[in-house]
Amino acid sequence: TLFRSTVFADNDLRSANLGSDDDTLTFSEGGANATITGGTGNDSVTLFGSDADGNTITLISVETLTGSAGADTVRADNDLVSANLGSDDDTLTFTEGGAAATITGGDGSDSVTLVGSDADSNSRS
Repeated sequence: TLFRSTVFADNDLRSANLGSDDDTLTFSEGGANATITGGTGNDSVTLFGSDADGNTITLISVETLTGSAGADTVRADNDLVSANLGSDDDTLTFTEGGAAATITGGDGSDSVTLVGSDADSNSRS
């Protein structure tokens, strides 16, 4: 568990619990395959990668994502409010209904999938 931290991690990291307060996790190399769980603060994750090494990331209770230059695959709950997907062909899947996020795509063909029941509402901008 990390508290009020700015942390750099390589692609060997498989999971992290960021704890309370505002935390920032930055991957220093591409090819990451990890689950990141934020806490009660405003948490952000920054991915690194080139065309050859995108990332596969699951975000839980993380509010901000900055994607890499690689083809990233991201699953996020509805706590994600801002995502800059970066370049290449990225995939963002919201795992819960009720998502309200600002999503910026980059170069490439990006896809965003909203998952939820008919009773949930999703908004996009």
